[in-house]
Amino acid sequence: MDAFGVISTTSFTVTVLLPPRPVLAGCTVAGPGQFQLHGTGSTGLTYTLQISSNLEEWTDHTNVVSDPGGLIDRPMNMETNAPRLLLPPALAVSDLVGG
Repeated sequence: MDAFGVISTTSFTVTVLLPPRPVLAGCTVAGPGQFQLHGTGSTGLTYTLQISSNLEEWTDHTNVVSDPGGLIDRPMNMETNAPRLLLPPALAVSDLVGG
């Protein structure tokens, strides 16, 4: 109710367009103890890479930002005594949750 005692309502539709999921294109050896992660995503978005040793419990590992062309190219260190680095099939878009 406004100062004149008038009540007004309006209906509207909100459409939320999510960016496409990033695509992991592959990895290459970048040097001793390192590999390079390659992929594509939406321009300028920050993605959170998660790791797991059992595919059930996931931990945020690092963030990557896609460049102006949407490319993701990130060097990664191989962890000492880590038998494997597992990445989920879909990477989280941290920008959508205020990250």
